[in-house]
Amino acid sequence: MIRTVADLLAQIVDDSLPLLAASDVTHAPTIGDMYEGLSAEILRKAIPGRIDLRVVTGFAVDGLGNRSGQLDCMVVRGQGVQIPFTDSYEWNIKDVIAVVEVKKTLRKSEMSDALEQLQSVRVLEHNLEDDPDIGSTDVGSALKTFAQITGRVAPVDNLGSLSVGDSSILQTLLQEQTAVIRIVIGLHGYATEEAFRDGLVNLLEENLGTRAYSPAELPQLIISGKYSLAKMNGRPYVGRLADGPSVPGLIPGEWWPFYCSSPVNPLIVLLEVLWYRIDELYDITDLWGEDLDLELFHPLLLGQGTSAGWHAYFVGGSEAQLSSAPPMNSWQPEFISAEEFVVVQRICQEGSYNLENPEMHAWLQGRGVSPAEVRGNLLRTKLIAAEGDFLRVVATDLGMAILPSGEYIIGENNTGRFLRWIELYAAARKGERGSEVSEGWD
Repeated sequence: MIRTVADLLAQIVDDSLPLLAASDVTHAPTIGDMYEGLSAEILRKAIPGRIDLRVVTGFAVDGLGNRSGQLDCMVVRGQGVQIPFTDSYEWNIKDVIAVVEVKKTLRKSEMSDALEQLQSVRVLEHNLEDDPDIGSTDVGSALKTFAQITGRVAPVDNLGSLSVGDSSILQTLLQEQTAVIRIVIGLHGYATEEAFRDGLVNLLEENLGTRAYSPAELPQLIISGKYSLAKMNGRPYVGRLADGPSVPGLIPGEWWPFYCSSPVNPLIVLLEVLWYRIDELYDITDLWGEDLDLELFHPLLLGQGTSAGWHAYFVGGSEAQLSSAPPMNSWQPEFISAEEFVVVQRICQEGSYNLENPEMHAWLQGRGVSPAEVRGNLLRTKLIAAEGDFLRVVATDLGMAILPSGEYIIGENNTGRFLRWIELYAAARKGERGSEVSEGWD
């Protein structure tokens, strides 16, 4: 479904942009209004019709007398206050789901303006950090993402024991779980993915020491023409800790690729980000339909938290390197060994499991399998995480199956994706067997 809707939105954009370009209007504010109107129309069509959400323009307010700058588009729920004799509204930040800044053409200067405008929304959110409603939010989603990123279960009862790096990641994820989705849309923009990436990097370098561009402060999504930059905050995309540069005082294998680029249709990424939040708020899992496609991203910004703040590293990449891999891949479950499958079963049965259990340890060794290798392979799936010496499932709905081929699979099934894959696998296998029978009868 998500690709079908994205294709529909892309057709609207393709049909509308030539009309805007052919307009003889030269009044800059009116031109801006036209592009903002197109973006608002895209957002309206992106929102499921059965959900009571609106797309408005105006200001976000915090109820304490503070307001944001004027925002091009806001996706909102509840009730706002219309500003007299205008089409603009004031909307409480607690009822704002997403804000969008629209640019006809997104270059470095326009990107800088958009980031500064969206920062006014972050200021309002900071004003409400002690709000009791926010403090009572279920943080399970952030904890799950933390485990997927780090491979470690956060010690909920003793968060003070976290390393500085892990604490920085968790604090960012907790903010992201309740933060307004901030999006920049440039309907025209950079000619290549490499140029887009360089544009953001140059902007960040120019503002070192003057602006705060930590993982939590950057927008969740920036679109420039046919490319996008997205945050790997688990909503829905996840960036697992990876190797990075050797920096004194930092750990090479503990870099979080928190900002990545992609050449995939940006409207797919927009829908993924927006629908993830809508699903969280309204529990509409059928939004995803039958899609089994997986967007691929190229790491751009790696981050590691320190006592002095975030340390960032920029990942380079030529256009040839960036375009060498396909932008989409077919999702499939994790294929694991029989021994690993048995371990996952034991984890599910007991809630958590220590591979150093004498019985299990002896069984694995008797089969010529290293417990450390089993542990490492399961952690790489992002479905299992470590809690000290124990392993625990962090998938929301873990699916497990043994295929007719004798292969063992596990996967996340919170949107039904695991079961859909099995259905397609079974249909394809039946088709192959039917073909073999037909050939035999010939």
